[in-house]
Amino acid sequence: MALTDEEKKERKRIYNVKYQAINRKAISERSHLWVENNRERNKKNTSAWRLLNKEKVNNRRKKQRAENPKKTIEQRRIFKKRSADKLTDGYIRGTLTNDNSLSFEDIPIGLIELKRQQLILTRTIKEIRKCKT
Repeated sequence: MALTDEEKKERKRIYNVKYQAINRKAISERSHLWVENNRERNKKNTSAWRLLNKEKVNNRRKKQRAENPKKTIEQRRIFKKRSADKLTDGYIRGTLTNDNSLSFEDIPIGLIELKRQQLILTRTIKEIRKCKT
């Protein structure tokens, strides 16, 4: 009796599950080696997958944040510190929109550049004052 396509697929799936369970370590090593040797290709593939599966990615991130609140707080603190140090556009827009009715879209690029220069000047003045005392 010949097997239908569905039965063949099911048998192959069961075989693959068993094979992966038995050879988990070898498969993992091969996978890591491939990623190491194909960084750019892996990055491109990962980015494409994330774009196609935004909902899965978002759900996974939500779950991780819910399970690890302390780690999430620490990561956000580090991110905010890095943004402030680098004076990113997002950080500057955030400083301009604090305590007012402006939104990020209301702020033109020119204003962001001017605010960046102002913050650099303010930081430089603080450094000079700190060195003098």
